[in-house]
Amino acid sequence: MSEDEARLEADVFLSIIKGKQFEFPVYYDVEEKKQFALGKEKVSAIMRAFLEKVEAAGYFVGLYGSASSLTTHTADDIKSRYTIWLAHWVNQTSYGGAYGIWQHSEKGRVDGINGNVDLDIGYKDFSTIIKSKGLNGYAAEPVLPNPPAPAAEDGITVDGKKYSGKLNKA
Repeated sequence: MSEDEARLEADVFLSIIKGKQFEFPVYYDVEEKKQFALGKEKVSAIMRAFLEKVEAAGYFVGLYGSASSLTTHTADDIKSRYTIWLAHWVNQTSYGGAYGIWQHSEKGRVDGINGNVDLDIGYKDFSTIIKSKGLNGYAAEPVLPNPPAPAAEDGITVDGKKYSGKLNKA
């Protein structure tokens, strides 16, 4: 219900996920009507407090929300800074903002699971992004220096034919 409570919640969340690795972002989800009753500015401040704290701890964070809550209760700076997991249970979403995952149904079926499951479509290669940046418990992948360019030669052979002249780098 406040920025301070969101930071405390972030601390508890971080203590639970400590030592674990995640190939997908970790998401914050605001769904309580009493929170939405605070208005867009206050709800957005609460979101920022949680997201900033978890991000500062080295995690790729995002915001999960319905098309409605993202439109009416989330500031634009949050939607542009953090990846969005859009919950909009329709065949064709009318949500106009960017999103990395779309939860398009809550009535999917999967063999071996009793009952309905959520169906989601991912649009970003989060695993590669997260691992390459050393987030979510992964060590950053080393960046290898470019090897030195080969020295120019006095000729080049292509399909068995020798051509004279220097190699030019385009």
